[in-house]
Amino acid sequence: MDQDIAVLTVEEVKGLEFDGVVIIEPARIIEQGARGHNDLYVAMTRPTARLHLVYTQELPPGLEQLAAVSAENE
Repeated sequence: MDQDIAVLTVEEVKGLEFDGVVIIEPARIIEQGARGHNDLYVAMTRPTARLHLVYTQELPPGLEQLAAVSAENE
């Protein structure tokens, strides 16, 4: 993409890669539909270098460990 920042839905990013991805409220992605876990997986596998999770809600099961490892590496 030619833009520095793009705001896209999960449907729009399927098959694409980005240097960095910011996912806002991962729990809401899961809650939004029957394919929520799959959609979150798609979103989380788009970055080639950096993945950032922004959240105020509790993280979905399994992501707590990812957040803990990330915090240790900062």
